[in-house]
Amino acid sequence: MRFLMAALILVFAIFPVFADYNQALELYKQGKYQDSLKSVADALEVSKDSDPAAPNYQLRYLASNNHRKLGNAIPAIQHLQKCAEIKPKSVDPIIDLAFIMIDTGKYKEASEYGHKVITMDSKNALGFYVLGLSSYKQGAYWGAKEYLEKATAFDPDMYMAWNTLGLTLMYLKKYPDADVAFSTALAMNSDTAEIINNLAVAESRQGKVDQAKNTIAKAAKIAPSNEKIKKNKQILDGMKK
Repeated sequence: MRFLMAALILVFAIFPVFADYNQALELYKQGKYQDSLKSVADALEVSKDSDPAAPNYQLRYLASNNHRKLGNAIPAIQHLQKCAEIKPKSVDPIIDLAFIMIDTGKYKEASEYGHKVITMDSKNALGFYVLGLSSYKQGAYWGAKEYLEKATAFDPDMYMAWNTLGLTLMYLKKYPDADVAFSTALAMNSDTAEIINNLAVAESRQGKVDQAKNTIAKAAKIAPSNEKIKKNKQILDGMKK
């Protein structure tokens, strides 16, 4: 996932021993994903996967992210599976595998990876987020609520977990609680039109029509071409207090 790739950039780009990795990483950062993959392929020696001194873990992780940018799920999965073999105690490739499963609609498989993560690390917020998001996607809202509350407890700054918790609470008709969840997400990411839109809907469900109108206007200003926001704004603008 996006978060883990950023962590790798911070951790590994400073070591000159990984010069080939750094070159491939720079191409990735420039959006030259095919060129980055070629650079990885030139540097990667498969026979050294088990050598802790080799940069294979980093190279494979970067290759996976390149493939994800290009929409190539299968090779991305293959590289992450190798990363998991190289570093069996690391939860990072397992988390990214889970997110690929979610992106491709394989929610049960994502849940399996999520359970593996929290088995390895019982306080891993991303592991609980994966479980919550995959449960939400499958319509298991009470289970999603439980997992997402754990995710936000272990990492109160995870705005996407707060947003998904808010969506879950909306389905459970717990509108005041959803309002709190969306507001918390916005406190950490104030310019995300999707979350602002969600907050407006939660406000409208509580009868806060004027407040909802003001909120949806903010979302429309940020994302004027978003069809969902345009539709919700039209509905709210036609509502009376």
